[in-house]
Amino acid sequence: MTDPRAAPHDPWWDYAHGCATALTQGREPPAHPVHGLILEPGERVRTHAPAVYSRLQSGPPSDRGGRAPIMAYNPTLMLGTMAVQAIADRRRNRQDAQQAQPEWRMTRPASVITTTERIMCNRPDGGWLSFWYQDLAEHHIDLPRRTLVMAFHHNQCAPVRLQGPAVPAIALWSAVQVYGDAWKNDPRLAALLAPRPAQQQRARETTASAAGLSPEAYQWAQQHAAAHRARTEQHRTQPTSGRQL
Repeated sequence: MTDPRAAPHDPWWDYAHGCATALTQGREPPAHPVHGLILEPGERVRTHAPAVYSRLQSGPPSDRGGRAPIMAYNPTLMLGTMAVQAIADRRRNRQDAQQAQPEWRMTRPASVITTTERIMCNRPDGGWLSFWYQDLAEHHIDLPRRTLVMAFHHNQCAPVRLQGPAVPAIALWSAVQVYGDAWKNDPRLAALLAPRPAQQQRARETTASAAGLSPEAYQWAQQHAAAHRARTEQHRTQPTSGRQL
């Protein structure tokens, strides 16, 4: 399997890794400022990120229209016309069968807000679509492919897929709300808790801002990740108790 841990200069991975480290230490993340949205009482925004949005849907059936009557008085011509009509009908049936297969459709760039209650995706015509955690039936995380897929109870709506560099952050914050403390033992998120060499921590605030991260959120994540690395290195260099003479 491809190692999902990112290469240097990957600010969204660094941010998600730092947040995961801080959360395991019981740190409360800072409020993420988002203006203009009316949230539910007590609901807090965790991150605001770009992603590629799509829905798993079947396509509409082809428009057959009305079949023209066969007007032919010559029997040979009539048989030929009927054969052509049968070929056209078979072709339309194949097209309908292909269209009926669910595929990822409506693919577009989206602005994604992850809160303590839901994931929100902006609509092309304005406004937001809300996907509430309480309605989730499936929550599939694929960090190597930077993909999150959500399906819903009772087929309330078509499954949603989010893809892109920011998905580790979206997946982490949604998993914290969906699974509670059990997210720490989720093997799909294990890479976010793996120590990273100090030389890989090269993303700068300017790079993070260009990727859509606020400086405050990025600093908070990196501060706790750096403290965790320092403690890890200290434990590695300390002699074992049996050698302290």
